[in-house]
Amino acid sequence: FAFLLELLLRLVAEGSTQFFVTSKLRWWNMFDTVLVIMSMLEEIGKITWATMPDISSLRIARIVRLIKVVRVIRMARFFHDLRIMVYGIALSLKSLVWAMMLLLIIGFMFGVCILEVVSIQLVSMRSSWGTEELARLKLDLFRFWGSMSSTLYTLYMVMCGGIDWGDVAAPLIEVTPGLGLLMCLYVAIAVFCVLNIVTGIF
Repeated sequence: FAFLLELLLRLVAEGSTQFFVTSKLRWWNMFDTVLVIMSMLEEIGKITWATMPDISSLRIARIVRLIKVVRVIRMARFFHDLRIMVYGIALSLKSLVWAMMLLLIIGFMFGVCILEVVSIQLVSMRSSWGTEELARLKLDLFRFWGSMSSTLYTLYMVMCGGIDWGDVAAPLIEVTPGLGLLMCLYVAIAVFCVLNIVTGIF
């Protein structure tokens, strides 16, 4: 309730028009207002859920409790350097979205080509596990290249350093050396070219 009292005192001192419209800190004031409202809803929810303890209520309570973490952002307006960093992050979100979109398109193009060849190979190997090496190859192909989602995730890890691209390229080379060359081309474009451009933008 300390935040509510602070907000009410500031609202009375500045007036609603200046507080929400004309003040230079109007966006911070709106942000504080939203936080206070959510905190009040949380307190009301605690009282309500105390009388009706069920699983769904507990899940909602845990989600609402995460809102407390957002209060840390309020500190940014009191520290100039921190505020500049927060503003910089906020302004870069638009560029980040377009960069992720570009990386998704590139990953999808390469993923479709890889998945087409791998799926044909998996269908031909479905009848029998064969030798131990063949079974290992099938497991690696299913793990990294078994579906479009896993293929995109593998390509994302390759680009971000989440996994060594040589490890995921090895089963592709066993299928056909052409896929190994395709992986080399993807690394050259995504890592050496696109990531450097994205780094320059940010």
